[in-house]
Amino acid sequence: LEGKDEDRVLKEMSGNTRRAIQKAIHLNVKVRELEKNELGIFKDIMNSTSERREFSDKSLAYYEKMYDLFHDKKEVKYLVAEVNLNETIETLKQDKESLEKEKERAIKHNKKALLSETENQLKDLDNKINSIIEIQKEDGNHLYLSAAMFMIYGDDILYYHSGGYKKYMSFFGQYLIQWTMIKEAIKLHKKCYNFYGIKG
Repeated sequence: LEGKDEDRVLKEMSGNTRRAIQKAIHLNVKVRELEKNELGIFKDIMNSTSERREFSDKSLAYYEKMYDLFHDKKEVKYLVAEVNLNETIETLKQDKESLEKEKERAIKHNKKALLSETENQLKDLDNKINSIIEIQKEDGNHLYLSAAMFMIYGDDILYYHSGGYKKYMSFFGQYLIQWTMIKEAIKLHKKCYNFYGIKG
């Protein structure tokens, strides 16, 4: 990260990653830090992930102990991505209104290719809205999507543990968490954002 600003870091990401971040923002996903008494939210997400990915997770007591040891020194953060589905649905309905106006213009000016494209986009948007309404009926209006634990020390921010609910991956909360902490690293003038993974 040394010598880089947010624009440059974002530009250096893959197009898919940038789009995922933009989609999360557009869907009104929010990221915030968890307090100690909320670490059960983090642990529930980790339980779901450890079952799905078949690894042994640490205990809630471990995460609370890490909070006690490092939080006041600003060396640990637990972040959660969450969403209010009423806000998401309202945004998507506004998108639909814009597309319907685009469709009317395409009909008026006899632009067949644009009309076909707009109709496909409207169909996809209707499917998305309906699927979110179904999730809302099943799981309620407020959802926790994903969460992550970070260690902040020396010149680094270390991405230490994370998890997410498979059912909610299409909200891209996990991407927005990473981008939130990368921006924090830039703000704190850290030299390195360490994903702490070994590939292969």
